[in-house]
Amino acid sequence: MLIMKRYIFILIVLFNLLQASSVNQKLPYNTLISLVKSIDNQVITIGNGDVDVYAFIDPLCKYSRKFLKTVTSNEMMLKKYKYHLFMYEIPRLNSQNIIYSIYAQKDKKTSLLDVMLHGKKLDIQDKDFDFKKQKDIVDKISKVAKQIGVFKRPYIIISKKKK
Repeated sequence: MLIMKRYIFILIVLFNLLQASSVNQKLPYNTLISLVKSIDNQVITIGNGDVDVYAFIDPLCKYSRKFLKTVTSNEMMLKKYKYHLFMYEIPRLNSQNIIYSIYAQKDKKTSLLDVMLHGKKLDIQDKDFDFKKQKDIVDKISKVAKQIGVFKRPYIIISKKKK
């Protein structure tokens, strides 16, 4: 019986390893950069450095919040790197409405920082809120994230230094 349990355990581990490697296959660098640049008009940018850093974050993810806090509190990081932030929901956190709310704001960067660093709640008071427009933005980011194989937040891609 013990041998059977070990055998089943080994099979489960092997299956998970094979599945993980097929789901999270690495794309060539140029393909990655091309994909993130295809959604560059959906980006929230922080910093003005020479090195581009693309990050998929969830506003309710504690690790994404920690990442953003580290980035924004370090002046040298903001001078060295230019952070391109894409909001991509972790399904179990149910952050879709918050993401829509942030993308609906005129000042997306300030809204993102208010939500993630200061715990501010956003209200959509604009009666002309275009749900379809926000959904289209989120869907485009989601499509690229799935192509890339984003499986955690923050998911970070560092580009080569600009010449």
